Amino acid sequence: MTSTFVYSGGASSGYLVSPITLTSTSLLASLPNGGFALSTASFNQSNTGGAIQGNVWLVNTSTAGVQQTAGANLAGWWVHSDAAGNFEVTSTVAGMPRPPDFIIPLPSTSTSLSTSGNYFAQGMPTFPPDNFKVFIQNNAGVTLGSTAGYLQMGPVAYDAV
Repeated sequence: MTSTFVYSGGASSGYLVSPITLTSTSLLASLPNGGFALSTASFNQSNTGGAIQGNVWLVNTSTAGVQQTAGANLAGWWVHSDAAGNFEVTSTVAGMPRPPDFIIPLPSTSTSLSTSGNYFAQGMPTFPPDNFKVFIQNNAGVTLGSTAGYLQMGPVAYDAV
């Protein structure tokens, strides 16, 4: 029997649960090019509504005057924990020793970041089944503005019909 999968109705804007704020505004503020930041909060399946994937995006609050370079992006990793609650080792010098879980492309050099707006990650990343934090690397070519914004995620679910 063949099933068709459709997005399941959700709590907010088509998401399974209301969008979740992953980082504070201070975490990305003035983050230097090549710099890393780790969220203080941790998340789990109860936050994602049990969804296995969804959208991740930068809510850009204001970075007026920041002129990023070609290929600019924010790279992000889910920092996993074991059953005892110990999180993966992260380094603010070397980053993570594996490819990013998501990448948020930023506008080309001809367009500076607008004073407000959303920038979505490429594709819909898979969420971890365990407790996790978010680790971000600034690859914009410049230091982010003093009010660079914050990251959110919107979990989605599918139903077979």
